Amino acid sequence: MNIEIKTLEACRELRDTWNALLSHDNPHIQTPGISMTYEWTESLAETRLKNELVHVYVARDKNEITAILPVYKKQKSRYLYQEKNLSQVAELYATRNGLIRKSTASSIDIISSVMERNDIASFKLTTCNPEDNVAITDHLNQTRTLYTSTQHIISAWKKLPEDRDDILNALEKKFRYTLRTSIKSLEQTGRLTFKTITHENECADFLSDVYEIERASWKEEAGTSITKNQYQQDFYNSFIPKSAKRGWLRGAIIYLDNEPFVHSINIVFNGVCECLKTSFKEKYKQYSPGHLIDYMVFLDLHDNKLMLFDFLGIIEPSKRKWTKDSYIQTQYTIYSSSITGKLASTYSVLEKYRVEKTRSFT
Repeated sequence: MNIEIKTLEACRELRDTWNALLSHDNPHIQTPGISMTYEWTESLAETRLKNELVHVYVARDKNEITAILPVYKKQKSRYLYQEKNLSQVAELYATRNGLIRKSTASSIDIISSVMERNDIASFKLTTCNPEDNVAITDHLNQTRTLYTSTQHIISAWKKLPEDRDDILNALEKKFRYTLRTSIKSLEQTGRLTFKTITHENECADFLSDVYEIERASWKEEAGTSITKNQYQQDFYNSFIPKSAKRGWLRGAIIYLDNEPFVHSINIVFNGVCECLKTSFKEKYKQYSPGHLIDYMVFLDLHDNKLMLFDFLGIIEPSKRKWTKDSYIQTQYTIYSSSITGKLASTYSVLEKYRVEKTRSFT
């Protein structure tokens, strides 16, 4: 096994091979998502790491690339010294994180190579694949490597029913009534139109509508909208056209007459529809627009034989109205054998103790 370190730019010619390592014949929710692709990594590098260099570890077996790991360096000020740490690029913003690999063994070799560096204190990565979690944990225990692992995030997902009508009929009676009433009330107010956006030449208008909705949503005042966070807007301006060019984009907008009032930024990758963002104009709140666009998206996916939907993010009550299914992503912080690695591990233990003690007094 040969491992080399490249710049992200040098890996541009490898992007098809990179993405092919993520492909699966059978769609499954516990496999790495769109955030592990070359295009997502490139957009994060362009918009979030403008002044930092992304290093890409590439593992080859003979002439075949078997694993890829893009990382960036973070520095943390400690008493009397600077602590240098590495993280997967997707730790900045991700859907389902994981290992870009042909086999788990290839990724273990890359992780080992990263941890051989004596200029870093720790390395952080997140995985959604239970098989990879077992392999990583076993390797770290066998090599007596210091590490911590936590259930980083638990997200909801839904498998659509075989019968299209059951998308609505299988819901609780009260929720069905709410959806039907919302549609009826909106149709009495004006012309209701659902639009799916998939082509590159539609992206500018799509993003314009998305940003109009974001500015009029409750998230704007809360400071969590895309338009209140320039780095998010920069990312979507970069990534959405790339996703359309690759055939991944499946954005959705609902219009009342000609006014966009709710959006859903969806990406279909490896047979799974990933919902990156959704929002609605606050003045339409009474019509349950978030649930309405979910329903319309599910119908569209079913019509196109796409049966898996990932809500992403934390599980909120609104998502539980659609599904009881969930999956876990595990985050690892692996400490090097250097002095700074041991110090970083000690700091982590002390911080965990401080937080637990604080909770015990509240």
